[in-house]
Amino acid sequence: KKSWIQGSAVTRSNDFYWTEKSGYQYDDKLATTAYASLALAQTACAAKSTTCSGVSKISSKYYIMKGSDITATTGSVTYVLGDRVEITSYMIFGAKAWSINAPYALSGAADTKTYTTVNTAGDACMDNDKCVGFTRTAANKFSLNTKTTLTATTSNIAYLKHGDYVTYNNRLWPSFSGYKLTTQYGSTTYTSDSAAMTACASSTSCYGVSYISAKKYILGSTTSQTKTTGAIAYIKGDVIYTSSSLYWVKKSGYSLNTKLTTTKYTDLTSAKVACAANSKCEGVVNEDTKKYYLYKDVKLVPNDDHITYLRTGDVVTFTTMSLTSSNYVWTYKNPYKLTGVASKTAYTTRDKGLAACAALSTCNGVVKETDGKFYLKTGATPHYGKGRTSYIKAGASTSYGGYVWTTKSNKKLSGYADSKTYTSLKSALKACKSASTCKGVTKEGTNKYRINSSSTTSAVTGYTGYIKGSSTSTSNSYVWTPKSKYQLGSPGKTTYKTKALASAACAKSTSCTGYTKYGDANYKINTGSDVTVKSTSTAYVRGGYSKTSHTLYYGDVVWHAASPYKYSGAYGSTYSTLAAALDACESASKCKGFNYNGSTFQLVTSTTKSAAVGYVAYKKGGVFVSSGGYMWDKQSGSTLGTGYYDTVTYTTDAKAYGVCAGSTSCKGITYQGAKKYRTNTGSTASTKSGYIAYIQGDPFVLYSKYYWSEVEGYTLSGYVDSTVYKTRDLAMTACLTSSKCHGVTKEATSNYRTNTGYSLSEASTMTAYVKGGSKVNYQSYSTTYASYAWSFKYPHTLSGYADTTTYTTRAAALK
Repeated sequence: KKSWIQGSAVTRSNDFYWTEKSGYQYDDKLATTAYASLALAQTACAAKSTTCSGVSKISSKYYIMKGSDITATTGSVTYVLGDRVEITSYMIFGAKAWSINAPYALSGAADTKTYTTVNTAGDACMDNDKCVGFTRTAANKFSLNTKTTLTATTSNIAYLKHGDYVTYNNRLWPSFSGYKLTTQYGSTTYTSDSAAMTACASSTSCYGVSYISAKKYILGSTTSQTKTTGAIAYIKGDVIYTSSSLYWVKKSGYSLNTKLTTTKYTDLTSAKVACAANSKCEGVVNEDTKKYYLYKDVKLVPNDDHITYLRTGDVVTFTTMSLTSSNYVWTYKNPYKLTGVASKTAYTTRDKGLAACAALSTCNGVVKETDGKFYLKTGATPHYGKGRTSYIKAGASTSYGGYVWTTKSNKKLSGYADSKTYTSLKSALKACKSASTCKGVTKEGTNKYRINSSSTTSAVTGYTGYIKGSSTSTSNSYVWTPKSKYQLGSPGKTTYKTKALASAACAKSTSCTGYTKYGDANYKINTGSDVTVKSTSTAYVRGGYSKTSHTLYYGDVVWHAASPYKYSGAYGSTYSTLAAALDACESASKCKGFNYNGSTFQLVTSTTKSAAVGYVAYKKGGVFVSSGGYMWDKQSGSTLGTGYYDTVTYTTDAKAYGVCAGSTSCKGITYQGAKKYRTNTGSTASTKSGYIAYIQGDPFVLYSKYYWSEVEGYTLSGYVDSTVYKTRDLAMTACLTSSKCHGVTKEATSNYRTNTGYSLSEASTMTAYVKGGSKVNYQSYSTTYASYAWSFKYPHTLSGYADTTTYTTRAAALK
């Protein structure tokens, strides 16, 4: 049993408790000043709390007193100064947990400014790397601080920035990793955080929860903490709600000091809406039934009949996704900032900023600042930054199977998603994309790949990790990253009925950053780079170029096609068909290739290429060689350099072909002399006498005397007609009968379509067969005419003209 004995009357004022003793007064005055009211005298005493013992009313005047002796005196009343009224609350601001400590102050100036509200001070503190918190003074002004020591200071309030937190059952629990609460409350061990937090919330003697190890949680009877490896301390904070995109801390038994307006609201919701709309409002006080008022001061005042709802930080929505640009994967994080200046240049668009960062080795990311411009940063660790967006350079990009993959050299991913070893990167990526438990792929050696269950990396020399990122799609020369329940930037005025139309329109616009599907079938292209929440929308963020390449056989020459690119040095007439351009270029010695712009073909004298949306660039290669089902571009008098795929010198071309064929890392072989062949990782040939370079092309199918380049994981654009063919041969036969057909796509098992386009798009489950030229039937023999021997070679041409005449018969020309 417990008993409670009624004691003296106690009041609370100026951050102290005061015990009232009627008929008594202190013996000694601290000062001779007479105050007209108790409130004035208590303020003066509180300001000198180290020497003032209380206030005595003597002959209708109030005096501040000293000492401890009290004498019975008729007509006098004494108010004994007691302990400080300490109030600790917790709030969320800028995605961090903060403690609100009254009456305390922090020290050390983080800047020289004075702020007028919690929100402006909080935003400034979050943006200042030196700031650990801020102090509200008695004058209701705020200043930023650099030191965490709390100093008792009458009428001040210290806001101290902590860190992570969790919320459970509308209560805030600031968390502290590596600590546990010093003293245990009770002896029960709980198996989950929810059970422990529920028990703690229901007890006024419980001050928090400690995670000790797996399925082991205990309650704490104090907020003091002890360092403990692996533990996490959760301090029991205040009841917290979200409304009007803000966090509100509920404090029962408290009021605030000063009303903002005299307007009375009859319900809490309308009062919170009004408070949220007024930058000077710091909270709402429920004073009685259907009586809610807005207040402009943050100082909590004990009042058993009131409930205060403190307005604190914004409800922050965090967005993270991956996108590709300038051959890198970038991690988009909003709202975050990066530190360190890599360049002072301000870029006006996201793509310009990312391109500049990709070209600068010291740049690890790009930040869109509050001025709307993009700045290069050396730091790669994101920090909360209101109004900012970070793009962190994650690594070189690889696109496959509808995903973007981040390449990490000399890194190994942890855990295995299956027990298999894959012999090629493509087969490993294909397996990983289909496995929900797979987070990436590691190349562990030559022709040795494993798929991994974790994206966590560790350093291993010679290994290469490929981390699976966001899902992607490709169209109109770009990679697009979809983000469900989000919208992108500012929408344009035009509405498009299909995704294809929106994608095409965005690809043509230099200012477009993507497009958004609003509702069921309503697409608009967007400018601006920020991705924001919208439950009924899906954003498609435009990333980097969707780069494709394939090889083509024509006229016994290997041609290399790449998009979206074009070559410089255009000359001569344009051609309406691929075959006409191939014939014209093959017969012209100065022709190095040609460009396709989506409608016509233009010959070029240079192989200097630049990105060009909607274009395909074709480069004339060397003599066609077939081995192992692959095309090989034979470049006599050339080498592929000293970047070797392995350490072996092969004695025959067949052995070297067999090792290199199909490898994504081996790009070709070089003949270096008798019985000396090396496999290479580079595909650029350079002049070297006596050597022969063989550049690996695509696998091919020879059907009906035509070569068809097999490009797995891609589809050709456009359909010749609506017919679906059950076999590849039937589709190829149909393609050869149509002048509009340029290839066949296997879209599924027993599902082949004939295509009109020259452009490839990524489609992980499909395979494109690009129609090349017919197999050349070489003829060669000797004949005599007019006492001369003549060598007949078909199909060949000679260069240079001996006269200006065109002859109508062979005999006339020979004569």
